[in-house]
Amino acid sequence: MKKHVVLFPWMGKSHLIPFAQLAQVIERRKAYTVTIVNTPTNILTLRSFLPASSTIHLVDLPFNPTDHGLNQ
Repeated sequence: MKKHVVLFPWMGKSHLIPFAQLAQVIERRKAYTVTIVNTPTNILTLRSFLPASSTIHLVDLPFNPTDHGLNQ
């Protein structure tokens, strides 16, 4: 049975690439399933950094910046 690692990088763009790289290192160990959760916009960015053959799961959490007084 594989262990499951869930990564939740800070929503800042500068955190996404290092977390994608970390996820790939963990994925190569074969004993782990990896899931990255983040906002829908950041999931699109993460998807572009991962190879098509990746088994890393990407899960978007509903997030509307204007609901929190933030602008994109």
